[in-house]
Amino acid sequence: MKKLLLVNPWIYDFKAFDFWMKPMGLLYVASMLRNSGYEVTLLDCLDRYHPVLLKEVDNLPKVDKYGRGKFYAEEIEKPDLLKKVKRIFKRYGMPKAVLHEILENTEPPDAILVTSMMTYWYLGVADAIKTIKEHFPEIPVILGGIYATLCPDHAKKHSGADIVMPGFAERNLFSFFTKFKPLEFEKLPFPAFDLYSKLDYACVLTARGCPFKCSYCAVPKLCDGFIFRPPDSVLDEIEYYKSLGVNHIAFYDDALLANPNFSQILDGIIQRGLKLSYHTPNGLHPRFIDQEMAYKLFEAGFSTLYLSLETVDPKTQKM
Repeated sequence: MKKLLLVNPWIYDFKAFDFWMKPMGLLYVASMLRNSGYEVTLLDCLDRYHPVLLKEVDNLPKVDKYGRGKFYAEEIEKPDLLKKVKRIFKRYGMPKAVLHEILENTEPPDAILVTSMMTYWYLGVADAIKTIKEHFPEIPVILGGIYATLCPDHAKKHSGADIVMPGFAERNLFSFFTKFKPLEFEKLPFPAFDLYSKLDYACVLTARGCPFKCSYCAVPKLCDGFIFRPPDSVLDEIEYYKSLGVNHIAFYDDALLANPNFSQILDGIIQRGLKLSYHTPNGLHPRFIDQEMAYKLFEAGFSTLYLSLETVDPKTQKM
């Protein structure tokens, strides 16, 4: 059995907040590889409950009643491009010394898979890979995720990864792991949230993509089409997280209410008695909220609703 280390890197930015932020893609990868017979270890640099972090750092930020909160952060030097910005630049996540301690006590894996989120967070990705290679210089590092997909040439030049893998992991992992068989999105196993020692929340994806093609949005470049999961699969996943003791569920969809199955999912939440606290961090399209939908959202237990409204001015919209 091959041992794989999966890493969610730090965030380097002026501001970052745990707004129900988990590396969903990496957790899907963990489940897929585990189901294919690989031994998987998760190292999330943003995990506020990592045992080594709790042992080494006092006065960690608290979470609010919905499971959100500040990340532990340390001031770091600004890159040259941002020197003139009069704000403090920080490393968000566990201290570098904690990551070194974790890696020192980690058995050498056969491969290391690193994810990436916002493109402008690439400095944290590059520094995490550099730190990892100080401990495992001979182990291949594969970089995937949003940054690797949107800016593959930049990632090849600046990330320090041995391999940059753009696109969907369920289609591409077979190129590197012979036991792995490609899967369709609708048939993916549940993300491996069980790899965390403690959870304030879990995240659910009912569909991938978006029916709209907004010129300013990266979703059409990341996802080809609009694909829905079977409602019962979504409901079973929520039920599974409830069995793990999770009280808060954040929906990660880019167009949650545009999913034609979402009303059926709400009915299932109500009928199964999945009385949890539900959240929509990515924002909802207000056009889809009529009286019936509003009542269903309320009855199902949605605690926070974020609406995606930029402007109602036609000239600004066009511009």
